[in-house]
Amino acid sequence: MKRLVLACLVFGFSGAATADTITFEADGGVTIIRWYDTFGMTTAEFIGEPGAMYQCIALGTDDRPLGTTVAMADVGQMTYQDLDPDRIARISCRKTM
Repeated sequence: MKRLVLACLVFGFSGAATADTITFEADGGVTIIRWYDTFGMTTAEFIGEPGAMYQCIALGTDDRPLGTTVAMADVGQMTYQDLDPDRIARISCRKTM
């Protein structure tokens, strides 16, 4: 029984160790103006192409993702639930529509 459990653990984790990393390719057409706290969530203001929808990712100082959101350029704001704005080093966006 112990061998079966050990074999399951080895094979179960081997897929995660060899998985490909997905890279996030940001668009240069988005300008992030600022971000700030709004009742426990982060609100970010930005300028993008009119009528476009963007997927945005908040990154920490170590370039690790802290949160993602979808935003419309016509609104000019995005929100990140339960994310302290002081943890954010930068925000990158890519156009989805």
